[in-house]
Amino acid sequence: MGTSPPIANFVNDAGYDTVEKFTGWIMKAPEGQQPHFRNASQMNIIVTGGSDNNYFSIGGLRYDRSVEIDRWR
Repeated sequence: MGTSPPIANFVNDAGYDTVEKFTGWIMKAPEGQQPHFRNASQMNIIVTGGSDNNYFSIGGLRYDRSVEIDRWR
């Protein structure tokens, strides 16, 4: 994951002041659901760029499964 300093500050201000706290929150599954990610050790969090380019990106995702949302009519 890559992010700009303002987004990193937002995450920090939300109480995730260490990488471990933030990845712990990312790895936690919503109640009654399976986790979205499998292994925190495969996750890299990088803060790059300046303060005028606010962005968040994530890459390197891989296919896990398909889930039917709605039947086609």
